[in-house]
Amino acid sequence: MNAHSFINVVIPFDARNSAAVNAVIKSLADPSQGNYPNWAAQQQLSQIRGLHYMSLTVAEPLCPAEVNANAYGTPREPAGQNAHLLAEISSDVGAQALLTELVQYFDNQLQALLTAAGITRTNTELVAFLVKHSVTIGDTWGATLGQVFTGSPGMTVERIIGEKALEMRLGTEIRNQRARKDLDWDKLPPPARLECLRDELWRDPVQNWKWAFVPEPAPLLGAPPDSARSIFNLQIWKVAGTLFHKLLWPLYLPLSLIVILAFAYARYEDGLIVALMWAVCVAGAIAVVSGLALIVALGRLRQLEQTDSVDDQVVSKQYDEELLSVENFGQQNHLASISRLKGGLLRRLTLRIAFIVVGAGRFVSAPGFLGKNGVIHFARWMRLPGTDQLLFWSNYDGTWESYVADFIADAPAGVTGIWSNCVGFPRTRGLFGGGAADRDRLIRWARRQQHPTRFWYSAYRDLSAARIRINAAIRQGFASAQSFQGCEDWFALFGSAPRPAYTLETQEIPSLAFGGLSSLRHSASFVVALKDDDVKSCRKFIEALRTTVLYGEAPLGQRSALIVAMSAQGLKRLGIPADAIETFPPAFKEGMWTQQRARELGDAEENEPVNWKWGGPGQDADVLVMAYAREQRDFTDLERSVAQAISDHGHRCTFFQPLTLLQDRYAPNSCGLPPHEPFGFLDGVSQPVIRGAPRRSLQSAPNDLVEAGELILGYPDNLGVIAPTPSMSDIYDPTHMLPDADADPFRQRPEFSSYEGHGRRDLGMNGTFLVARQLRQNVKALDEWFGAHAVPVLKQTLTAVVNGKDDVLRIGISAAEIPRSLTERASSSVRTAAEDPPVPPVQLVPPPLVLLPIVIPFEAILSQVKDFLVAKLVGRWKDGASLVRYNRPPGVPNDDPLRQPDNDFLLGAEDPCGLACPFGAHIRRANPRDTRFPGSAAEIAAVNRHRLLRVGRVYGELKGPKFKELDPDKEMGLFFICLNGDIERQFEFVQKSWLLNPSIHGLENEIDPILGRGKCRGFTIPTTAGPVYFPTLPDLTTMIGGGYFFIPGKALLTFLSTTDPLPATSARARTTGGQA
Repeated sequence: MNAHSFINVVIPFDARNSAAVNAVIKSLADPSQGNYPNWAAQQQLSQIRGLHYMSLTVAEPLCPAEVNANAYGTPREPAGQNAHLLAEISSDVGAQALLTELVQYFDNQLQALLTAAGITRTNTELVAFLVKHSVTIGDTWGATLGQVFTGSPGMTVERIIGEKALEMRLGTEIRNQRARKDLDWDKLPPPARLECLRDELWRDPVQNWKWAFVPEPAPLLGAPPDSARSIFNLQIWKVAGTLFHKLLWPLYLPLSLIVILAFAYARYEDGLIVALMWAVCVAGAIAVVSGLALIVALGRLRQLEQTDSVDDQVVSKQYDEELLSVENFGQQNHLASISRLKGGLLRRLTLRIAFIVVGAGRFVSAPGFLGKNGVIHFARWMRLPGTDQLLFWSNYDGTWESYVADFIADAPAGVTGIWSNCVGFPRTRGLFGGGAADRDRLIRWARRQQHPTRFWYSAYRDLSAARIRINAAIRQGFASAQSFQGCEDWFALFGSAPRPAYTLETQEIPSLAFGGLSSLRHSASFVVALKDDDVKSCRKFIEALRTTVLYGEAPLGQRSALIVAMSAQGLKRLGIPADAIETFPPAFKEGMWTQQRARELGDAEENEPVNWKWGGPGQDADVLVMAYAREQRDFTDLERSVAQAISDHGHRCTFFQPLTLLQDRYAPNSCGLPPHEPFGFLDGVSQPVIRGAPRRSLQSAPNDLVEAGELILGYPDNLGVIAPTPSMSDIYDPTHMLPDADADPFRQRPEFSSYEGHGRRDLGMNGTFLVARQLRQNVKALDEWFGAHAVPVLKQTLTAVVNGKDDVLRIGISAAEIPRSLTERASSSVRTAAEDPPVPPVQLVPPPLVLLPIVIPFEAILSQVKDFLVAKLVGRWKDGASLVRYNRPPGVPNDDPLRQPDNDFLLGAEDPCGLACPFGAHIRRANPRDTRFPGSAAEIAAVNRHRLLRVGRVYGELKGPKFKELDPDKEMGLFFICLNGDIERQFEFVQKSWLLNPSIHGLENEIDPILGRGKCRGFTIPTTAGPVYFPTLPDLTTMIGGGYFFIPGKALLTFLSTTDPLPATSARARTTGGQA
C-alpha cells in the first residue's frame, strides 16, 4: 500500500521582498481560473510523478488577522523579521525524488521565485537547497510540531486518474449494453450483467483495461472502527495509549532510573522485600506528583481559558473579496491559514496534546475521514519553525462555508483542541470543549486567519473525495465482485449507493406485503396440483403466469394481478432439491393438516383436515394462485388465462373459490361489499405496517410499525437480526440468478475484496410465508344464540321488577340511542330514583357515558343490546371504532366529529380492568398490546414480534337488488390469508397461545368467542358489580380448507420459471480460469 509524503519546503527570506515573491506566484496562475496554474505550469507539473497537490504561499511576519487594527490588543512581536516562502506538496514519492523532478520540470519558475526573494542558487544546487529546507512535521518530541491527514489513504495519482477513466468507460458500456436490442439487459441477474461488462473490456481493441482485472487493496473503503465511548472499547484504549506514549516517552528513561536506583539502594541496604516496597513507594510518589502537576496544569489552563481575549472582528470587505477571488473555480478548493500562537510553556504542551489526539483519531474514524468529515483530500498543521505562527493547509471539496460548517458539525473537538491555542479563538472549556460550538464567532475568526492561496495545483481538481472512494469501489468490484448482492452493490455505484440492510427492495417483494390490493375489486383463488416428476411442465406453468404476477406496490391504474404461492411439495415439484426443502421451517414443510398441528390449531371434530374441501390429506395443494382485477372483463380474461395455463401444462385445479366483489371505495353507491366481514365488522383495522414501506409509515401509529424482517425474509427484524433463510447449493443455479445465502448486509459496503462464498443460494430473500384458512361463518348461529342464551342472561342480570312484570328492562343507555317514539311511549313508565325498586349496579357500557334511566320494553332495544353484546365479543364496534375510546355504538346522532376506526390505543394503560374491552374479546386475544404490563414499551415490542399481516377476502354471494350485502341464505365466510416471516412465531403462536388459550389474561376455560369451537364455551363481561357470564357460545366458524405456502421473491419466481438456463461461461472466464 502506498504511503503518502507530506513535503513542506520552508524558505526564509527578507520580508521586504514579499510583494515581489507574491507577484511571481500570482503570475504562475491563470487569472481566469483563480489560483489554478496557467497552461504552461499545468503541463509541467502534471509530468511530475506522484504529485497530487502543490501550493505556494508567503507567510509574512504578521498574520492575516494582525495586518489591520484588531479588537484584542497589540499582537506580540514576531519572532523575527523574515518572511517564509512555503511550498506545500502532497506526493506519492519521497522528498528527494519529488523535488528532483520538480526542479527538472519547474526550474524556471522556481528560479524566478528565489530571485524575487533575493536568493541565488544554480540549477545544480537547487535540489539540494530545496531538500535542505524541507521540514518534516509530526506530533512526537524532536520533530517540527504539526499533524497530517490524508483523505485517500493508499491511493496514488496514477490510480485515481486511471480509476476515473475506468468509471467513465464502464458507464458508457452500461449505456451501450442497455441499448442493445438483442439483449434484455435489465432482466439479466446482476452477476450476468457484470460478466457482460468484463467480457467487453477484456476484448477492448482500443485500450488495454486488463490492469483493472487485478484487485488492489483499497484501505479507504474500510469499515469505520468502533467509536463508542466505553471502557470496553479497544479503540478508545488505543487512543489513550497513543496519547500517553507520545506525550511521556521522553520521561520513560529518567523515571525508570529513579525507580531502579531506589530499588538498588534499598536492596543493598535492607534486602529484597524492603527494596520492592521502596520501588513501589517511589513509583507511587511519582504518580502522585504527576497527578498533582496535572491538576495544577488543568487549573492554570482553565484560568487562561477564562481570561484569554476573543477576536470578534469581521473580515474586511476588501480582504474577503481577495479571498473569494481565488475560490470556487471547481469541485475542490484550497485553504491556507496563518494564526498567532498563544505564549507560554503550557500552551506549547496543550498544542502538542491536541495534535496527538487528532492523530489518534484514526483509531475511531473511518479511513479517510477526520471524525465524520469526509471532504478533505490532504491537510496538515505546522508550527512554522523559528516563529510562533501556526500554519494550516487543506485541499478540500466544496465551498469554504460548507467546509467550516462540516468541521463545526463533524469534528468540533479537534478544531477546538488545536486552534484554542491561537490568539483570538472563541472561548473554550477544558481544551476541547466550547470554541467551535460558538459557530458565528468561529466563522468570523477562521475567515480572518485565512491567507489567499495565489497558486495551487491539483492533479484531479474535478474529483471529490467521495468520488475517489466510489471509483475505487468500482475498480475493486469490477475485479472482485462475485456474489449476487455484491454485483447489485456494484451497479448501485453508478449514480446511486448500495442498499442498506433495512431498505426494502420494493420491486422484488410480493405486492400483498404492501396491502390487500383492494382497488382490484374482483378476485378468486385457484388451488393447483402440479404434475409429479415433470419439473419442466411445472416451470412452464409458472412461466405462463410470471408476467402477470405483481411485485412491488401496485401502481395507479393497475388493471389485474396474480399472486403465486407454493407449498413445500409444490417447490419440490418445481425442481427445488430435497436438501434445499429441508432448510425451510418445520411448520412449512409439515403443512397445516398433519395430526399434531391440526390439534394445536384447534382443527378438531368438524374442523378436522379430513373434512376439508381442499388442502387436507390426499388433497394436493401445490400452488395457490390468487387472481385480482379491477373490472369484470379483465377478471374474466385473467381467470381464463390461469385456467388455460393449468390445463395446457397438464396440471389440475383441485379447488376454485370466487371471492366477493368489493365495493369501489371512490363510488359508495356502486355494487359490491363494503370492507366488512360477514358478521358486519369493519375488517383490517389493526394491521402491522412495514417500516419503510412506500407511503405507509408516515401516518401509522408507532406501535403498529414493524421492521421488514417481521414479515419479509432477508431483512432485519424488530431485534435488528436477520433470521436464517432457506437456501440451496449453487450447483442448481449456474447462471447466478439468485442471491447468495451467506452475504452479510451489515458489512461495510461498498467493499468487495473480503467476500468468501460458501456455495449457497438464498431462496428466501424478499419472500414471505402465506397462511391460508378458508373459514365458513355462521351468522344465523349467532342470532340464534343471542335469542336462546344471551337474552335470558341479560334479563336475569338487568331486569327490574316493575309492577310485578318481568318484560321491562331498566338498562343504562344514552337517550340519543333510543328512537323518539319509544321514548315518548315509555315516558309514562319513567319513575324517579326514589320510586324505583333496587337494581343491581350493573353497567355494561364503559364510563363516562351519561345514563338516562328509562323503562322501556326489552324487545324495543333488542337490536341495540345485540350490537352491544357482539361488540363485546369482538372488542370493537362494527364501524371499527374501539370500545376503549368510544363508549357507544356507531350511528348515534350528534357524534362530532364523525368518528373513524382507531388503532392507536393501549389496552393495558387505558382499560386495565377490561371494563371496556373484555379480556376474552377477539381483538384483545389477537393483539394483547400492553395488557400484561400496562404502558410497557417492552411488552408492546414483545407482542409485536407476533404480529401478522392479514390480506384475505370475504367469499359469498351478494344479495340483490342492490348487491351491497351478502345473501344470508347462501354460504359465506372468510378466505383468511396472512403473511408471516415465521409461521410458528406469528400465526401459530397467535392461534395457539392467544386465540385458543383458555386461561389467557387469567380467564378460566374460555377461548376466542369468534374462532373457537367446542361445547360448554362461554364468555365473561367484567362489570363494576362483578362478571356477567354468557354460556353456550355457538360455533361461529368452520374450517373448510387451508395450507401453508411460500410467496417467492421476484428473483426466485424468475428462477422457478426458467427452463433453459443461460450459459455460465464467458470469454474472460475461459481465458482466466474463472477468476480475474
